[in-house]
Order: sequence, then structure tokens, then C-alpha cells
Amino acid sequence: MRAKIFVMAGGVAVVAALLPRVAQAQAIGTDRPDFVESSSTVGAGYLQVEGSVAFDHSGAPGLEVDNFTTPFLFRLGIADSWEVRLESDWLITSGVTDAAAGGTKVSTSGVSDFDLGVKWAFHASDGAGPSMAALVHTTLPTGSADFRGKGMRPSLRVTMEWALEGGWGIGVMPGVLYDRDDSGDSTSGMVAVAVGKGLTDRLRAFAEVAFDQIAEEARGGNSAFVDFGVTLLLNDFWQLDVAAAVGLTDQTPDYGLTLGLSGIVVR
Repeated sequence: MRAKIFVMAGGVAVVAALLPRVAQAQAIGTDRPDFVESSSTVGAGYLQVEGSVAFDHSGAPGLEVDNFTTPFLFRLGIADSWEVRLESDWLITSGVTDAAAGGTKVSTSGVSDFDLGVKWAFHASDGAGPSMAALVHTTLPTGSADFRGKGMRPSLRVTMEWALEGGWGIGVMPGVLYDRDDSGDSTSGMVAVAVGKGLTDRLRAFAEVAFDQIAEEARGGNSAFVDFGVTLLLNDFWQLDVAAAVGLTDQTPDYGLTLGLSGIVVR
């Protein structure tokens, strides 16, 4: 979902958006705040909530658009390597300022569509290769009229993480999305690469380049951005994050900001 990129976007709060993740002795590991998902699951019987506030701005000659969202992600472990997921950008306020209409800002508020999905951590790192997980999601047309998509829109992503020496790590995530709108059905790709480093035992930083949509011009074109931020582990079960993003194409918001909080609420 687009807002997750600035939550990044999205509709979600936190562990080092990148690798290497918190040491195994630590309980929390999050999918926020970068676009690349983690390759770990929360563990059987654990419920983890990752929430945030996010803002993005887009500008064109005579037209400006400001979006405010409250992304969240619920992750429930149903086995050691499996979790079910509920995700959304949740509450959305979109304000449009049109110079041709006198420069008056018109705001629309509502609720985003929900994503229902599952993550399977199918390969643990052997020290040389990456740890890997697959995510299958379906976006459901559950949002309010102004923000509701058309029909069910499934996606598949595979995430890979390499832990390197010196506290460095790399994450890579390709994927494919099936979409539909009034023009018909279409398939688009996605890919992202993120690099992270631990600055202290609890503070981590990351930078990322992501194409959250790779499609023909007639189907929306390519959407890409760079984002960067830090995460702060408050204790074994709670973490803060802050991140910023800059759009690289006309189809992407010019810039965005996000502040998130993630925690294990049932264990």
C-alpha cells in the first residue's frame, strides 16, 4: 500500500528496519520502518503491534496534495515460522490545494483498505547465506468510498537478509502485485534494497532504495523513492522509529515523514 512507503508509508513501528536484527536474546524484531520486510516471524503465541503516524507531500504546477495516515500492522504468531498479519494505512486525511480553484484546500477523510496476509520464514541463515521469508497478502476492498480499491488484490514478496561483519546488514525484497481498477486487471513488480548498521546496542540506522511499483505508463508507471532513518530499542519488547523518504519519480510523493512505535503486547 502506497502510504506504507512513508511510514514508511506503511498503513505500520519498529526494529532496525534492517539487518542484522536485534540479537536473538532480544524478543522484538519488526517490519518497520523500511519497505523491505524482515525475514523473521514473531514466534508462536506472540502478538506484536507496529503502529505509526505518517505524512507525505506531492506537488505539481498549480496543485499540491498532502496526506496524513496512521498505518498499523498486527502480527500474530501461529507457529515458530508462521505468522498471520493484518495491515492498513487506517485513518487517512488527504488535502488537495488547486491554484485553478482559487488556492482553497479541500480535505477528504476516511479509512483505508485492509490487507490480510501470512508470512513464512522458510530459511534460517547458515552464517554465509541469507535468512529468507515469503509473504502472501491480499488487499480487501474494505475502506471508505474515497479510498477503496476495486476487488481483492493479492501480492507475493520474498525477503532476504544478510548479516555482515561490523554490525552491517543488507536486505533485498522482490515481489509482484496483482491489481485491478476501472481500466481492467494488471500485474506490477516491486523491488527494494536496504542497508543497515548498528550504531550502539539499541540504536540502528538504515538507508534504502525502493521501487514499490514497476509498471507500464498506462498502468501508473514506475514509483520509486529513497528513505532513511533510525530505530531505538527501548527495552526487549518496545521500540521507537523515525524515518524520512524522498520520491524519485513523478508517480511518488515528493517527500514523506513517519514516526512509529512497535511492541509485543501478548507473549
